[in-house]
Amino acid sequence: MCQDAKRYSSSWNFGPEHQGHVTVQQLVEKIIARWNKGTWHPANDQIQPHEANYLSLDCTKSKNILQWYPVYNLDETMDETVRWYQGYYENYEKNSDMYPFTMEQIFSYVEKAKRRNLIWS
Repeated sequence: MCQDAKRYSSSWNFGPEHQGHVTVQQLVEKIIARWNKGTWHPANDQIQPHEANYLSLDCTKSKNILQWYPVYNLDETMDETVRWYQGYYENYEKNSDMYPFTMEQIFSYVEKAKRRNLIWS
């Protein structure tokens, strides 16, 4: 990457496989269910600016150039994301360091990538 910085000096998308795509509403509902609290209410379309109902990332460039593929499916991604934020808020109240927890999640992610024989791992 350092030897061809221009090729790699641009934006990249990293996200789930196509079967992991969900609507914004589904994503919010899944996160609330994992968090075990929270609510949401659809916005009144009459007074709100347009918001997409469906969002997705095109990861083709990351796959073709970097040989990157997702390690977690959508459910695992949400589980780990919610777990991190819950840990953050619990530790924030205690004024604790999130570094060990974050590193544990990164190591776990890399180990799963190795078991899947992903090239970068």
